[in-house]
Amino acid sequence: MFKHEFFEELGSQHSYDKNSHGRSGAIHTPIPNYRCEVETPWLEAYQEVLSTTNSSPRDAWSGDYTGVYTSLCTVDQSSAKGTRSYAVTGYLVPALKRSNLKVLAESQVTHVILQQGSQTVKATDVEFLKNGQTYNCPLSSGQSSMGFASYPSIATNSEVDHTASLISSNNTGLDPKQAKIEVDRLRSPNSACIHLYGVAATFNLDQGHDCSKYFAPPPPGARRFTMGVSLQYPFLRGTVRIKSSNTLEHPDIDPARSSSPLRRREVRRQMLPSSTTQGKVTKRQIPPPSVDLNDQAQVENYVRTHTKIEFHLIGTATTGKVVDDRLRVKGLKGI
Repeated sequence: MFKHEFFEELGSQHSYDKNSHGRSGAIHTPIPNYRCEVETPWLEAYQEVLSTTNSSPRDAWSGDYTGVYTSLCTVDQSSAKGTRSYAVTGYLVPALKRSNLKVLAESQVTHVILQQGSQTVKATDVEFLKNGQTYNCPLSSGQSSMGFASYPSIATNSEVDHTASLISSNNTGLDPKQAKIEVDRLRSPNSACIHLYGVAATFNLDQGHDCSKYFAPPPPGARRFTMGVSLQYPFLRGTVRIKSSNTLEHPDIDPARSSSPLRRREVRRQMLPSSTTQGKVTKRQIPPPSVDLNDQAQVENYVRTHTKIEFHLIGTATTGKVVDDRLRVKGLKGI
């Protein structure tokens, strides 16, 4: 379960169970041993509010993840101390030593050439653009490339793994079996359906499409703390559709955030008057003070215009319908 993880013990003040973590994987995952000053009163406020219903887990990766805890970070603190540990450093860089691997960044697949056989359809070549020049790459047995085909389920089951806002929303439209699984999760008292997380920064929700602008600097002399609220099991089911045969044209992505009536889950404002935050919170920035959180119409309007998907689109090539459990396109060979 934790084959990817290399858990580093750094003498952190936070509790953990080393048996709940991998120790030989490629991604370094220490528990932070530093905390911003502004974080402490907010974490204490979370605990004060939630203590009546949830106790903090000793280790959130032990299977009990309800309550208040400090998340792991992905920073290499041993072999390349202080650097980011992620897929490139953990998997790609070591693989670049292989003689049979060549990575072409900034390349765009334009065509997959198919050959019709007596009983099967096989991919024989792939064409791609690199620096404005077209290249053709034959696909031999055992090789694969990314492509697309015409399947009923290929564009209509787009899902995000979670949504984020002050208010979380969802809608319906799931496969019945999948819907039952998610409803059971929502009903379970042991399932953390709503994730509250704190970041010592300002979220710029109007720039959610651009990660370089997602965190806005505070005004001079000010410090900001943002509480994100994420619905972990959303019922959103949208679409990802191509606009034309030009593969360089961006697709039309619709996460269906407002295609059905909202089921509202309002974040309680109990943490603001908490004894641990008194004198430390001066002004609400998001939503702006002009939004009255006691007015349901204003809350709903804010949700519809500020609920964001958190990057992770999945489901447009459904396993079992479009691809098999090894991600091979069903009905085609070589893709």
